Amino acid sequence: MYYTEYDKSVLPLVLLVIVAFVAILALFLRKKSERVRAIPCAMVAVALLFIEIVKQRWNLIGEQGFDRFFLPFHYCSLFLIVFPLAELCGERLSRIFRPIATCMAFMVSVAMYVYPQGIMGNATESFGVAFKETHGFIFHHLVLLYFLLVVAMRLCRPRVRDAVRLGMIGVAYTAVALPLAYKLETNYCNFLESVIPVFENFRIEYGQDVYTVVLILFMTFGTMISAFVYIGVYTAGAKFFELCSPKKKKSSKNLPHT
Repeated sequence: MYYTEYDKSVLPLVLLVIVAFVAILALFLRKKSERVRAIPCAMVAVALLFIEIVKQRWNLIGEQGFDRFFLPFHYCSLFLIVFPLAELCGERLSRIFRPIATCMAFMVSVAMYVYPQGIMGNATESFGVAFKETHGFIFHHLVLLYFLLVVAMRLCRPRVRDAVRLGMIGVAYTAVALPLAYKLETNYCNFLESVIPVFENFRIEYGQDVYTVVLILFMTFGTMISAFVYIGVYTAGAKFFELCSPKKKKSSKNLPHT
């Protein structure tokens, strides 16, 4: 785990604020229908799309000039697809994509707080000063907010099939983004070189081909493993609260769909 001084002072405070906000919101909405409890998640999906549109406009007409790196071909750009599918496209697609979106958000949120420099760069230091860092900070914390909202609002129960689907998405993403990274000579998702020192040292020592194979395997199986971890944590937590809660008559009201 590597934190700059800015990370140490900013990230715990931001996390505390987000958790407190979600807890208060969940308290107010706990007795509402699933449709109502899902509204904050839909708002996050809309907000994510909005700030991406702002970023692309900035990339096209900003004084800094156009940069291919800011095109939405990074792994986290997948949230621009899965969040709207999960929250804005009807119940049928929501049943499929909300668990996937939640597993993805869990993986990225954990990675962000384990190694923030690898996910957001120096966003905590440059927040409010540089546009791209400000955008990155807001974008990734909206992802964290979405994950916490889904969990707190009890909107879905992850299954093994969701981990498998996430792995399939990783394969599909790699099939598109890897050739683009080489074609455009742009380091999408660290395909050309890694910002994480241990992985970059691995690339230098064993060569680009071996490094690329390892990345492909990670995008397939690493994402699945992270989803299995979340499923395990969720299942254990649900079981714990079930054992600690007073016995009540079984009811289908407010249970998350599967």
